[in-house]
Amino acid sequence: MKYSIVIVTYERLELLQKCISEIRSQSPNTPIYVGINGSDSKSAQYLQNIPQVTCKSFNKRTPGEVRNALIQLVETPWICFLDDDVIVSESYFQKAESILEMKSLEIFGGPDTSYPNEESTETAISLALTSPLATAHSKKRHTVSNDFNPNAKEQDFILCNLWMKTSIFHKENNSFDERFFRNEENVLLNKLLSSGKTAHYYGDLFVHHKRKSNLISMSLTVMKSANFRAKSFLLFPESFQPIYLVPSLSFLFLIYSAFYPNLIALLAISTYISCLLYFSWKICKDSSRMNLFFQVVLVQIIINLSYGIGFISPPKSTK
Repeated sequence: MKYSIVIVTYERLELLQKCISEIRSQSPNTPIYVGINGSDSKSAQYLQNIPQVTCKSFNKRTPGEVRNALIQLVETPWICFLDDDVIVSESYFQKAESILEMKSLEIFGGPDTSYPNEESTETAISLALTSPLATAHSKKRHTVSNDFNPNAKEQDFILCNLWMKTSIFHKENNSFDERFFRNEENVLLNKLLSSGKTAHYYGDLFVHHKRKSNLISMSLTVMKSANFRAKSFLLFPESFQPIYLVPSLSFLFLIYSAFYPNLIALLAISTYISCLLYFSWKICKDSSRMNLFFQVVLVQIIINLSYGIGFISPPKSTK
């Protein structure tokens, strides 16, 4: 085999079963390495009965630590990183295998998109994530398209759908930063791309990703992502990008405007609302989901506020 699959899981057996089932349907003989991040006997028992699956249990730790341990077991030239709550799209591995023929390529990946039979809140989240107002450049992580970028940036990639050459880890001694509960792939990708690695983005190589079922859970996840993004900038200042300050500055400006209303604040808020309504309308219209218009509006507002708050919160420490 040219590739192996690495998955980290914990107490999401039903989603894991769907993930493994589709992998096995499309690529029956691919080695799969699953790390159980905590005490989860049900998942361990299920995985014992699946051929070509190597399962290893860990005491609770950061996902990066689990992935690093699993990577050491891989014997194939390529590693495909998937999450336990994804279902690969139709012909996913057939497309990936054709990409693997490119000898100079070292990293590639594509977006995630909505999960089959998801509820309206989950669909609204999936749609909102494709809005530039909610995710800026990172919207490419969540937008299925025919786009191809031979010089992809770290913002283009998402860890639930990422391919890397095994030699990046085994021969070059790279690893996921074990101080991060989230965004560890961004730290690694920044390092690798800065060193000149070749990375391609394929908008049609996508996975279906299970979204949060309620807005509170989504908000907390966004805050955690923002917090660890800020932590990455503190630890690696050379990776800092000013655009990540925009949600926090907007949040602080909103608080200031509440106490000191003025014309500039009114114009700024009016512009934001206009953009919010326009992008929500366009996204819902293009996807024929106008019934979710107000939910998509609300989700984008929550994403903006949550990211702004999370980014300026005290950085979380893992060690």
